[in-house]
Amino acid sequence: MEINGRDIVNRIVSIGEIKEYVQVLHIPAQTISNWKTRNSFPKVDDLYRIAEYKHVSLDWLVTGTDENGIMDDERALLTDFNDISESERQFIRQQIHDAAERGRKAQQDKVNTAG
Repeated sequence: MEINGRDIVNRIVSIGEIKEYVQVLHIPAQTISNWKTRNSFPKVDDLYRIAEYKHVSLDWLVTGTDENGIMDDERALLTDFNDISESERQFIRQQIHDAAERGRKAQQDKVNTAG
């Protein structure tokens, strides 16, 4: 997994205001600005303090994956999925099942032709 400084900063900004981090956690505004403009990584102690203060996991701040292994984009899909009707869910489940079957078959065909 590749860790991207910009993604970390985006998650930090998504859960709080910069002035809040400056005033409460005493992280200099220039430091936060550097994270945003230079694609640099926050120091571990800053990440830890933010995670503790905002009640999020350090894993989520760094990787975007929560304690259950669910990534941000997966969580967004689950949220949208829960907002649609049961008939739409059934349709989507079938589409996903069919696509997965095609993927497994293509992978098996690839193995069979290589061996």
